[in-house]
Amino acid sequence: MKHLIEVEFCALESQKTFDLLLRKLKKEGRLKRKSKRLSVMFFDTIKGVDYDIRVRTKGDGAEIVVKKGGYSSHRRIEFGQDILRGQVVGMVKLLSLFGFQCKIGERENTIFVLPGGSEATLVKARSMFYIEIERLSLPKNISKARKEVLDWFEYFGLEPIRSEKVFLCLCKKLSKVADWNFYGREKDFKKLERILKKY
Repeated sequence: MKHLIEVEFCALESQKTFDLLLRKLKKEGRLKRKSKRLSVMFFDTIKGVDYDIRVRTKGDGAEIVVKKGGYSSHRRIEFGQDILRGQVVGMVKLLSLFGFQCKIGERENTIFVLPGGSEATLVKARSMFYIEIERLSLPKNISKARKEVLDWFEYFGLEPIRSEKVFLCLCKKLSKVADWNFYGREKDFKKLERILKKY
């Protein structure tokens, strides 16, 4: 079975540039969906390889997504599996047994499909705003997919984050401004169950 590679870059935006981008994307792309998403994110390194595992809401259901590769990498292996909304808490309990670092984030996403097939997601995380442009690709087409994604950044006049240091600074800022640490305690699960009802 061939795994798809997620070719993705992102850029931090302000409220003003975010609104300008929204207008441009409405003109250039096709609105795929708007959504509010709750994500329980697990992070760890196993045998020198970074893993990012997410249990997150998806429409009326939910999904588990595993991303394998450097957290700031622009080409990670990604695989997802749909689950029922009622299975979210149980899956979080299961994954919590591994002792991975975990945090919970809430996002408002506006997703556009761009000509050629790339997807652009405008993300609001409380007072923070950023854009992700990505394309799923077979390993043999990575170079082509990367060029397509970066061409879109250039077209929109955006500077994608390319360095690990800058990317990790963005993650730390998100952790401080928009996310909360999850330790698997009883009160953490009660908070998760309470917030999940909003989604």
